[in-house]
Amino acid sequence: KVIEEGVPSLRYLRLLQNGAKSGKLSPEWIQRLDSLEYYITPPKVRAQTNAWIADFHADPERKDILWTAEELAKYNGSRGTSSNNADSGEAILAPHVSSMEYIVELHPKQWVFSSWKGHN
Repeated sequence: KVIEEGVPSLRYLRLLQNGAKSGKLSPEWIQRLDSLEYYITPPKVRAQTNAWIADFHADPERKDILWTAEELAKYNGSRGTSSNNADSGEAILAPHVSSMEYIVELHPKQWVFSSWKGHN
């Protein structure tokens, strides 16, 4: 069965390349890593991401909210009570993840590894 490989981001590929060189892997492996294609975020997607970040920072109700790792861990799709919304009682807490210092609520139909939910 043929499994198609994903294309890494340039940032991730650089981590692999630098790790291979630091770990003194064989020149063949380093050459193979150096020859891999990498993903480039389309300008439209990058612009939308930057707009979302700007909107977030412009919103005085959201920009200064800080979550602890313990608070984030509650948001794994299970039942619980959030300290950010304590007056609402127990409810299903929509899965959230942390990426690049931002907390992101996952869309209910977005597939991710279950271990990512509620984690940084």
